[in-house]
Amino acid sequence: IKSKVDFLVNDKGEKFFGQDAAKHSQEVFKNIVKDEPIDFEKISNLPHGPKFDKQTKDILNKKFTIKEIREAIKMTPNKEPGPSGVRITLFKKLIDHFAPLLTEIANEALVCGITGEFLMQGTITLIPKKENSQNVNDLRPITLLEIPRKIIIKAMTERIKICLSKKNIISEN
Repeated sequence: IKSKVDFLVNDKGEKFFGQDAAKHSQEVFKNIVKDEPIDFEKISNLPHGPKFDKQTKDILNKKFTIKEIREAIKMTPNKEPGPSGVRITLFKKLIDHFAPLLTEIANEALVCGITGEFLMQGTITLIPKKENSQNVNDLRPITLLEIPRKIIIKAMTERIKICLSKKNIISEN
């Protein structure tokens, strides 16, 4: 699949190049993704699954260790970076420097519910669904997230997987 789109075509067959193509795709996706208010009452009335016991909650809520973050760094795949352009390879090469720092950031998010603005940033890019895609409807938007966020999410995911496998909700594999 070609990774670069030279131009986009709308439903009328009109071609858009460069910035015009970017503006066209933004308009199309703005119409698809709309800000809608969240109905928290409706959400709270949804049926609930099994509840976690105190032991499981304690595991999920305990502070992250440097060991957990180191493992998450090692497990994070080398995919496209977020807006900063910093790749996972830097974190893997300087793991002794980054693991303690990311542990502090992860624990601040866990305990205080506070995350730095840089963790919330991402770059939206369009990926072709099929070869020679030129219509914006043949493209799929993805968000490239910052590597520290991916690492912290990986650590959280591993912890959740352990708890769910102990409850036989999922297998560890």
